[in-house]
Amino acid sequence: SSFWILLFNNVLYSSIGPTTTLLLLDIVLDTVGGSKTALKAIDVATCLYLPHFMVAAVVGPVTGWMIDYGIEIKYILFYSNMCLAFSTGLATEIKSPVTAGLFGAMRGNVGGTRQAVKQTVWANYYGRGHLGEITGISRTCEMVGMAMGPLLLGLSREHYGQYRTGCWVMA
Repeated sequence: SSFWILLFNNVLYSSIGPTTTLLLLDIVLDTVGGSKTALKAIDVATCLYLPHFMVAAVVGPVTGWMIDYGIEIKYILFYSNMCLAFSTGLATEIKSPVTAGLFGAMRGNVGGTRQAVKQTVWANYYGRGHLGEITGISRTCEMVGMAMGPLLLGLSREHYGQYRTGCWVMA
């Protein structure tokens, strides 16, 4: 049913999105060969997080408007998932401020769409009668996803000596 598809989608996002954000500096250090000088040249904080927040600030309200005007949530989630997959694969290729900015913009799309959808999807599909129970189940499963994501990247680092394989599997 659609409940399980939406729940799986939330768990998948929770295991990939926060994990690659949490370990992003290590992933970028792997990409640039461990050179902290190259990492400073990229200026991750400015080149990545600034586009992320700027895009998310625009995409969130636009997504809310799309939901209000009847765009089906499945299309919005498809777009969000494609941006998530692209940005997760791109995380292993951040070698310049341009790729860092592109990663940030893609993650801004993901963040903006996810926050708008996350607040409305359960109520829109199942009504408000059991919203607390559904949200509780969803959040619990998301926490499990958040716990499993770092394990996958950790196994990738342990067995292959880099995060790239784990990121590509997640993408």
